[in-house]
Amino acid sequence: MFLESAQRVAGISSATNSDRSQTRQGDRRSRPRSGVRWPVLIFQDSGPDAIESVTENLSSAGFFCFSKIGLTSGELTTCTLHIPKHARGHQQVLTLLCRAKVVRVEPTPIDGKVGIAFHIENYCCCSTVPQLGSPQALSTPREYLGRTRTTN
Repeated sequence: MFLESAQRVAGISSATNSDRSQTRQGDRRSRPRSGVRWPVLIFQDSGPDAIESVTENLSSAGFFCFSKIGLTSGELTTCTLHIPKHARGHQQVLTLLCRAKVVRVEPTPIDGKVGIAFHIENYCCCSTVPQLGSPQALSTPREYLGRTRTTN
């Protein structure tokens, strides 16, 4: 559901049935992926500093990105994904605020980076988020997320 909504907002077409069947035959994932490169900030519960990355792909249940900073499988994080929104000649950004669980961390040959797969536990969409340096930068997203629905 999230992927379809985000694709509609960003003007990206969804995978065709043939794309889905091809992905499922060669892949163990149960949901289709979209290869989108959206900026993401990852906040660990253990500290205030954000880890900056860019999504490689996402599905209706999660996303995958690379990072020079490794995380631990099972770790809960707070993330913001910045979704471009094209509307009437100008570009806007929709922010997806989410609580995401690290489900897989894999080493890669890319400049010492690791690949990280996240499962989105719950989320909310908003047009603004608190400034990173403000005291609300971490508490506000968690408050929002505490009132949102949990994904399956």
